[in-house]
Amino acid sequence: MENTIARVLRVGVLVAAIIAAVGGIMYLWLNGSEQVPDFARFSYESLPTETRRYTSVRAVADSFFSFSAEGWIMFGVLVLILTPIMRVVLALVGFVRERDWIFAGITSFVLAVIVMNSIGG
Repeated sequence: MENTIARVLRVGVLVAAIIAAVGGIMYLWLNGSEQVPDFARFSYESLPTETRRYTSVRAVADSFFSFSAEGWIMFGVLVLILTPIMRVVLALVGFVRERDWIFAGITSFVLAVIVMNSIGG
């Protein structure tokens, strides 16, 4: 199980980096000649409307599948965020298989906290 978890972490980070890099290359190809915005006074309201739409998983997935450069970058970040969550899920599966109920309970609690914070609960 430890080897599987290590492989999932390595592959998850690698896939996230590749996806984000492809999005970055697409973005530079399409927008490389534009002036860099001044982010000295950054706020959500100052973002362009097209950038504000990436506030849900569905919006990120839709823009990824429509080959938007920003969508690819955001999807890479999403994969990177989900990678350690997959580690917790795999650890839970391993503890249940071993019938280690104390660690399975602790891992379930950690997973529940992650899920509740992710959905805003």
